[in-house]
Amino acid sequence: MNKGDLAYLAGRRAGARRLRELARKNQPQRHRGTEIFWKDATRELPDDDMTVLLALNDGEVWTGFREAGVWRFVSADPVDQDGQTRVTHWADFPAPPSVSQSLCGKKTSTNTPT
Repeated sequence: MNKGDLAYLAGRRAGARRLRELARKNQPQRHRGTEIFWKDATRELPDDDMTVLLALNDGEVWTGFREAGVWRFVSADPVDQDGQTRVTHWADFPAPPSVSQSLCGKKTSTNTPT
């Protein structure tokens, strides 16, 4: 998976902008019945090697982890490759949809053909 794939997974520009705004305000983000709680990276850190959402100071949102004190993208490349990019907030992944719901939030049939 490359950074382009990750950008797609993190959402469109408008979604990333909204995530950044909420991260600054430290408010939960609601999306289809789930909440994302952003944590200030200067106050709280995830466990090493735990994959989380990363909000960067340049406004982008990526998937990554922290290892031995270094923030990394899921590709294992360090976040701070240019000496200027840093993680401002991070969040756990929201819970996945229940088996009885599609990604659109509509209930799906659990009936099996006879």
